[in-house]
Formats: sequence, C-alpha cells, structure tokens
Amino acid sequence: MQNQQIKAVLKKNFSNDELIKVVELKGGVSHNVSLLTTKTINGKQRTLVLKCFEGFEWKNAANHNSKREFEILQYLKEKGFKVPKTYSFDNSLAILSTPYFIMDFVEGDTETELNSSPERVRTMALFLASLHKLNTKGFAHLQIESLESPLEGCFEFLPKITGIDNYKQLVQKLESFKMQENTKLVLNHGDFWPNNIIWKDREIAAVIDWEDASIGDPMADFATARIELFCMYGKDVTDLFSEEYLTESKFDTGSLPIWEAE
Repeated sequence: MQNQQIKAVLKKNFSNDELIKVVELKGGVSHNVSLLTTKTINGKQRTLVLKCFEGFEWKNAANHNSKREFEILQYLKEKGFKVPKTYSFDNSLAILSTPYFIMDFVEGDTETELNSSPERVRTMALFLASLHKLNTKGFAHLQIESLESPLEGCFEFLPKITGIDNYKQLVQKLESFKMQENTKLVLNHGDFWPNNIIWKDREIAAVIDWEDASIGDPMADFATARIELFCMYGKDVTDLFSEEYLTESKFDTGSLPIWEAE
C-alpha cells in the first residue's frame, strides 16, 4: 500500500489530521494492518489502525466479513465490551482495492504469563461468558453467519467398515452429539485465544480480530480457548479457565468433545 493511498484514506475520514508515520504490521492471511501515526489539528499525536481485507479468493465474501466485523465491534462497544473503537468503514473500492475500516490503536500487551496470573485467567473466562450471554436477538440485523457444525460431512469420511464394534460405537457417539445440536446459540468470537487479547494494568484493554465471528454453539469458542491455553500454559491454567467459564455461563458441555476433536 502506497503512502498516497493512505493519505487519501486519512483525508476522507480525518480531514484535519496530518500523516506522520506508517508502520505495516505482520498478521493474518486475510487482512493487512497498518498503524497510522497522525497529528491532529490541536497538534496532538494519535495512533489509528487501518485494517484492509485481502483474500477475496481465499476467504469468500471478504467484503461481507469486513463489514460484519466493523458492525460487531460497534455493537459490542455500545454494550460496554472491551473492544477497539471504530470510526469508518469503506467498501466502495474508490481509494483502496479492498474494503477497509479504521479503529483506535489500543495500547497494551498480548504477551502475558498466565501461569502466574490466575486473576487474568478468570478475567478471560468472564469476558467469554459475558459475550456468550448476550441475547442474539439484539444483533439479528447484522446478518452474522451461522457457525458450521463440525459434524457436517463427518460421516462421509468415516471408513465404511462393518462388523467392528469400535466403528459402531464411534458412529453412535457421533450421532449422540448430533442429537445435542439444539443447544442455545450465541455470538462466537471465532478465534478466542491469548494472542487476541490486549492487556493493560492486569485488565483486558481490548479483544481484537472479530472477522470470524459467527452465531453458533458456545462450545466452539470454549474449545478453541481450552486447546490454546493447554498448549501454551498447561493443564492448571486450562482447568481454572474452564471452571470460571462454566460457573459463570452454566452451559451444557455435551458437544465440547466434538469441537475439541475438530
């Protein structure tokens, strides 16, 4: 991305700001992120985040994903959740060749040693439980996609073996998970793990990267968090997170094994 394009984006959305510096951040496959340091009309410096959505071929409907994330962030901010403040969404492709939006840069750190910070583990669990307790009717207008069931097409890939007890038991077990798909549907973050949580002063400053958010089984988010925590910090942190989340949310964990095995 050229500086002239970024200046044009800034002029459209923050006409009185002067661009001082641009730093390209390394990140996801489907988007590019740039930090924009600007000087306001009052002479103060501020840092904005420009998030551009690439990967039209890799991720279908990149335009839809970008608008969805922008609207979800706006909704959650209004509800008091710790997410970045957003300013402008543009899918016209008039300045950039991809959809983009601008949001505040949130100061803090994603790197934290959760083994020695049980209070942060609890805070992380309570954030996810609070997210999952939101009434989905409140954002029905956002047209958030439904989360695909992990059992979709599963049986097509099982070996067609007859006369083996283990195979029959596996099919029966999978069918039992399928029976539980009438669980309460919630807003899932889609990638809830420590590196998407910005911490400051031992509190969550913001949860970022909502482009994979969907409506679905809360155990999908719960499973992602548990697996990541176990790999990064081990059993004790995972167990504490799980206990705090389930105490607060009181969700049925019947479908958890199938999400963890996905």
